[in-house]
Amino acid sequence: MYALSAKHEQAFLWSILGHRYMRFIFTAFIYPPKRYIFAGEITLSPFLSFSAMRWFILCLRKYVDFKGRARRKEFWLFTLFYLIALVIPPAVIIPIAVIYRHTIDIALCIRICVVVEILVIFSLLLPAYAVTVRRLHDTNRSGLWVIGSIVPGVLAESLGVIFGQKWLVQIAEGEFPTLLLINMFLLLIDLCVSILILVMMCEKGTEGENRFGPDPLSDGREVLMEPEPGK
Repeated sequence: MYALSAKHEQAFLWSILGHRYMRFIFTAFIYPPKRYIFAGEITLSPFLSFSAMRWFILCLRKYVDFKGRARRKEFWLFTLFYLIALVIPPAVIIPIAVIYRHTIDIALCIRICVVVEILVIFSLLLPAYAVTVRRLHDTNRSGLWVIGSIVPGVLAESLGVIFGQKWLVQIAEGEFPTLLLINMFLLLIDLCVSILILVMMCEKGTEGENRFGPDPLSDGREVLMEPEPGK
């Protein structure tokens, strides 16, 4: 049986990856299948559409808008594309690192992937918190619930960064640091509040106007509401 050399193997794998990518671009954007066209609207799949992308863009336009209300569709579609943005860097960089493992430093690729992930997280952090607050407003709850999740998590991470090495030494000597116990308690609070907020995000919004503004579903239309100038 003929065995491919490492160079030919890399070229073969890269050609398959390129073919798959070009096929996706062609079928998704240039000539989408008829089964992916609903009510005259082109979709990337039965679940993702250009309309869905516009909800994500709307949240970016409301980058630091913590006022008003957001329906479930706005929150969950933003969350979906947020997760996709986090998945894309490792999905692209890691296969390239594996294919060219003989010529590319895998450790360097991993560091690049981590840096890109951090940039994505921090660039979308404020709109993520903003849409979460607006979603809480839609259920007639205060946006301060978000602080209940942020503060314990930040405190726990800060303690870990400052005292992490000291804790390892104490544990190796058979001691259990008191601050580590406090850190674990803070992480538990963060987890419980995050789960509670996740449940709130799934709840239907208050029907009609509430103390945070009008009902985004009051007119019953699937129309993207543009942010008003100056707000």
